[in-house]
Amino acid sequence: MDMVDMSREMEAPAEVEPKAQCYPYGLTLNLDAEAIEALGITALPTAGTQFHLEAFGVITMASTSDPDADGDVDHVNLTLQLTHMGFEHEASPEMKDTDSDRATRLYGPREG
Repeated sequence: MDMVDMSREMEAPAEVEPKAQCYPYGLTLNLDAEAIEALGITALPTAGTQFHLEAFGVITMASTSDPDADGDVDHVNLTLQLTHMGFEHEASPEMKDTDSDRATRLYGPREG
């Protein structure tokens, strides 16, 4: 899987550290206690801890618009609903990363 840096260069107020990264709305996931427990997180990692995330989702809406009717698309929107998610932070054992192991994690063991 290719990882894409989704940060954007944006004008930041003077009190914000220049190295602070800004990300588009919607790229922040908020997990409640039930979701944290479901993911097997028993001790909250500290802010700044990197983690590995795999997720499945469905596209719930795809649209384009041309509000000025000049023939070019001015706005594109894609809405995703995450339906399944796995989470590991640095202290977790390394995940297997072969195609076969990845398929087993995603779809379960092969039958027959």
